[in-house]
Amino acid sequence: MSFVAPAALAALALAALPVVAHMLRRARSNSLAFPSLAFLRETPSFARALTRPNRPWLLAMRILVVAAIALAFARPVVERAADTSGESVVVLVDASASMSRPSAHDGAVAALNQLIGTLGPRDRVRVGTFDTQVTWLGDMADPSTAANSAGTYAAGYGDVNLSSALTAANDALSESAGRRRIVIVSDFQRSNGPWTMSVVDPSIQVETVQVGDSFANSFVSDIAVSGPTDAPTIQCGLTHLSDGKRALGVIAAHLPDAGASGVRMEPAGPGWRAVVTDADGLDADDARYFAVTSPRRVVVCDPAGGAPYLAAAAATAGQSDVDVVSDLTAGIGVDTTVALLGGRALAGAGDVERVRSWVETGGRAVVFATTRVDGPFPAAEDASHDIEGVVRSADPDRVEDPELDATLLSAPIRAVHTVNAMPTDTVVLKTLSGEPVAVRRAIGRGSVTVVGFGLDGVAAPLVRTGAFPALIGALVPDDPESPAVAGHRTRGFGASARVAGPDGALVPTDADGSFRPERPGIFTVTTPNGVRNVPVVVAGSESETDLLTASEAAALARPATTARATAGADAVAAFEETQGLWRLVLALALALALAELFVVSRRSVAPPPSEELR
Repeated sequence: MSFVAPAALAALALAALPVVAHMLRRARSNSLAFPSLAFLRETPSFARALTRPNRPWLLAMRILVVAAIALAFARPVVERAADTSGESVVVLVDASASMSRPSAHDGAVAALNQLIGTLGPRDRVRVGTFDTQVTWLGDMADPSTAANSAGTYAAGYGDVNLSSALTAANDALSESAGRRRIVIVSDFQRSNGPWTMSVVDPSIQVETVQVGDSFANSFVSDIAVSGPTDAPTIQCGLTHLSDGKRALGVIAAHLPDAGASGVRMEPAGPGWRAVVTDADGLDADDARYFAVTSPRRVVVCDPAGGAPYLAAAAATAGQSDVDVVSDLTAGIGVDTTVALLGGRALAGAGDVERVRSWVETGGRAVVFATTRVDGPFPAAEDASHDIEGVVRSADPDRVEDPELDATLLSAPIRAVHTVNAMPTDTVVLKTLSGEPVAVRRAIGRGSVTVVGFGLDGVAAPLVRTGAFPALIGALVPDDPESPAVAGHRTRGFGASARVAGPDGALVPTDADGSFRPERPGIFTVTTPNGVRNVPVVVAGSESETDLLTASEAAALARPATTARATAGADAVAAFEETQGLWRLVLALALALALAELFVVSRRSVAPPPSEELR
């Protein structure tokens, strides 16, 4: 039994009052008439300080009345009997890419079987694997049933979201009575942290089992394509990890024969993948997939004379292949990824429609416009004014560059045109007073960014500074073909998108066309605008070799530090209200009080005659 208001139990001390009252009660003496007191010697009478209660049953009734009232105010709750059927256990087995190592995988299976073997027939257990989300291998069941479902364990290609896994384990144990326990089986990669049990209910015991030995690893950390289209060269950043130390190297391989030491190129669907040939401990992390088999081509066009500035900026910003063209008739092709244009480049017949069609297929254009540009692009106003500097708009995805920001803030520009922005557009640059100067608009799979000033080195000295390449990098949005990560949801490709995996099987998509790839490879996305290839890679964190030490992993374990948590004071009070036990106790006190009054009223209150004379 527990109490909602245990402080009221202090009133039980008042139960002593009836006892004290009875013991201090003065006995009454009858008066006896006597003819004459003249011949008697006066003697003083002495009253007893304490008297023994002569009605103990009445005293007990009064004590019970006081005690019952105190208990009623304490509002007792009769707790449910503890479930003695056994222990409830949730086992979470790490299924991230690093667990595919034989030592980790076999160790996890052995630990799982050993744990289930120690449980009794009355215990209940549920097994789940976790990477970025939890996959249950069965419901809460007896150990023998759980052992059968545990045989399906296999590691995937994702990384780890421990907090999500522990929250799911909490929910799985929320309806279980008696002792509860969570067991985590993992290699405990430090890079998959933070490893903390703060989200676990304090009334649940936590155990950790570390499996797998330490390992060295080599993997392709980055890929770039350069050289002519008919014989491109693949530059690979090769990372070696061992004992927490990182070594970087760059190697080159040629397609399609790909003869390079340490990395082998293999066809992968419509693209290629790089496979590390160096001996290491984690083959699943070796593959880095990509679908682009031609260099990244940048087209520069500005009949007004700004092309040299754009070409120099593009080359300095690291664009791999920059072509300067005099017009767009044949300048933009299917292999063009970025177009840097002056406003007059769109003055020819059909140029606006040509750029719009190319952008819809995924191209990214930046237009420096001193006049209004026709078409579905952001429009620059006709009026212009001089400004003393521009600032980049707040954007959580932008790369911080204090030097660029300082240069933009102090860069005077003449004849600046305000660019009108729709609610769905992105303002990239604005004046100090907040007027948009550069606005990006998504069109189909690509985007167009209109900048409201020209490329005249006199009117806009900014284009002649070392900050201009960084500005070009800020104006060109990230490559939409950047790889997705296995186990993580991709960006949306549109409601009508159909996605096929590396094996050609259709992949489920959400309403916005996003999907969650379970494995690396090249996925094919088909939309009304065409077909695109989306490379999916293994999470970088799964290539790390720095594991928690055995003592660090063991320190994560903890006993159940509190009694089983309730739903709070309000829930306890609500449960007590449903029981109504305090009403019964109060009714008992009232009944006892009425009984006492009835008995007292029916009996003479006078004590028996006393032998003492007055």
